[in-house]
Amino acid sequence: MLVDKHDPYFWPVPEERLKAFFGEIIRNCQEGFSGSITFPFNAGGARAWFKFFLTYPELFNQLPLKKMKFVYLDPAEIYPRSSLGYLHYLFQALTGESLPLETISFLALRELLAQQLKLGLKKYDRLVIFLAKVDELEFWDKDLANSLFFLWTLDKFRINLIAVWNHPIDFETAESFMDRLMEAVWQKLIQVPLLTTKEIEWSIKRWEKWFGFQVDDPDYRQTIVSLSQGLPYLVKLMVQYYQDYRLLKQKPKPKEFLLQQPILQRLLSGGSAKQLTLTPEGDLQLGQKSVAFLFGPKEFAVLKFLLRHQNQLVTRDQIAQILWGKKTWERYSDWAISQMMASIRRKLNSLGIADPIIPVRGQGYLLKSQKAND
Repeated sequence: MLVDKHDPYFWPVPEERLKAFFGEIIRNCQEGFSGSITFPFNAGGARAWFKFFLTYPELFNQLPLKKMKFVYLDPAEIYPRSSLGYLHYLFQALTGESLPLETISFLALRELLAQQLKLGLKKYDRLVIFLAKVDELEFWDKDLANSLFFLWTLDKFRINLIAVWNHPIDFETAESFMDRLMEAVWQKLIQVPLLTTKEIEWSIKRWEKWFGFQVDDPDYRQTIVSLSQGLPYLVKLMVQYYQDYRLLKQKPKPKEFLLQQPILQRLLSGGSAKQLTLTPEGDLQLGQKSVAFLFGPKEFAVLKFLLRHQNQLVTRDQIAQILWGKKTWERYSDWAISQMMASIRRKLNSLGIADPIIPVRGQGYLLKSQKAND
């Protein structure tokens, strides 16, 4: 069913929530702050918020948006998948033009970007750049982070870099990704809360309108509220599944029906129905498939140790011993340990495993048991 932009259910979440969210971002930027935003749900939902804001700025006319340039760096649109491709995408967003990447170096492109940012600051009072899903970019590295830091230093007050994290993040993990860029992205932290019960009920009504049918079983509606965990994309899926549920002649209880759906099983169990296991022979498997080849020798050694000590704190000293053995005290580097752990966590995410490794600040890491009920 078509919904026009004057309908309250045109908004991806209740209007007052989205306006408050972007209002806080704008206030921070006007005060000269960069920062980070963490979402408790996947970046598909977060992406919808930013795309809505950038597509319909007239719906946010109570915010002081004049003379502000907004850029959202969407990972799905970056090509090639590399640091060079990332800077080129930023160049395209600022200029609307493309460059022949086969003939330009990373440093040359960075200099061209610096020129464009300086030109942009002559036209706009403020440049706001959203760095989306930074914790899931497989090509993110120290050179890219420090190049963005260099560009930010052209005018730290009027260039606002906002890192958008796909998961809740702590200082130690963020630092392992960002290096010098931490000075920018840790100035202000906005933590997006889960949907409230009232907002979940609003979201059910929204998807009823968009899909063109009503969830007219009160038990099913209540199950959506209790089972969705305040996550917008789960609300949408459960409303969609009602089309199948209402056609059943013999209906199971709504919770039983929903938990039988494979996609919901995967999402509600923390990202993957398959578990990462270590075989007696020392192979690393996801389900029946070997995935050991994805990890470097040192990463594999650390991950094996974590798997053998699930739900136990593994200290940074223990990880250092695995990495450097007898030369630990000669080679010890907190930065190297953080980089190693960040790489392992990114690779687990790429396998569809919701991050089971919890950083314990100043101490080490804890690998949660992968059982759904833990």
